[in-house]
Amino acid sequence: MRDEPFDLDLLDPDDTGPGATMKKKKMTPQQEHEFYRDPRNLEPQGPAVRRKPTLSETVPVRLAPEMLDEIRRAADAEYRSVGSFIRVALANELARRRASKRSSAGG
Repeated sequence: MRDEPFDLDLLDPDDTGPGATMKKKKMTPQQEHEFYRDPRNLEPQGPAVRRKPTLSETVPVRLAPEMLDEIRRAADAEYRSVGSFIRVALANELARRRASKRSSAGG
């Protein structure tokens, strides 16, 4: 369980009628638990929104069991899926390489 507060989009408690606004608030895990105990906070707000897929095709990658275990633990610690954790790690590595190329090209 998380110990630190995290950002959560919530309905403004003073504006729960039609057209209620979403506001970002910090909640502790206990506050989050209490918020979602209320069944009204589990109901969808507004019409369904269908999003277009933003990812390309699946790329199968085989990993050593030890590496996959480590990735799972790290992803779990960040409350991410394994796929999301790997995408973020790869994006960070590519950004690091771009920055390294720029600094070596300029100097």
